[in-house]
Amino acid sequence: MIGFVIAIILLIALFSFTSIDYNNYKDVNLSNFFIPYGTILFAFLGASVIPEVRQIINNNKKLMKKSIIITMILITFFYILFAFTVVGVTGKNTTEVATTGLGDKIGSIIYPLGNLFAIFAMATSFSVLGLALRWMFEYDYHLSKWLTLFLVLFIPLIFVLLHLGSFALIISIAGVIAGGVEGILIVLMHHKAKRHGTRKPEYTIHGNIVIYILISLLFIVGIILTLKNYF
Repeated sequence: MIGFVIAIILLIALFSFTSIDYNNYKDVNLSNFFIPYGTILFAFLGASVIPEVRQIINNNKKLMKKSIIITMILITFFYILFAFTVVGVTGKNTTEVATTGLGDKIGSIIYPLGNLFAIFAMATSFSVLGLALRWMFEYDYHLSKWLTLFLVLFIPLIFVLLHLGSFALIISIAGVIAGGVEGILIVLMHHKAKRHGTRKPEYTIHGNIVIYILISLLFIVGIILTLKNYF
């Protein structure tokens, strides 16, 4: 599915290239810089897949650092390419589901590509995060299989059926809360691993108490400001 997402982004960029109006980039207002914070954080949530990556490269753990760095570079590139294309074509008229506005501007060819992009993009995120959540419920909290499936599948469905917020709102709040809490927990885990770890890791990330506090404060401030912005 990731392969399909990448292919669709490239196709959308190709079909949209001649419709880009570079004046649209002049409308960017830096005072709104913080508004997409939660959405961006959601887009980069990937720590839950790292244990699975470790299993896949079990015989060559030195690839861990390289795989994480390369992956972050690649997804950042494709995010920027997609955002550059959308803003360049639709500017201030960018819709909440970006491909809808693209279709209105460029033509019917974008609608099927946009729908496929939305399906595959959300399916990949939901699959990875859903499996990680299911394994946590099963292995850490010893919940039954059926209760685990209910928590993973039907709680999100309830949010959709009851229309408990727009797509962008749900993604933003989920990103800022889940990403913020996850970020703080990773900082705490790193601190404890540095102090009490007994094995020599494949690579190290240097840090001290000042850096730990600053990073944690950034996540906390991000959560507060985002929730304040919406509520």
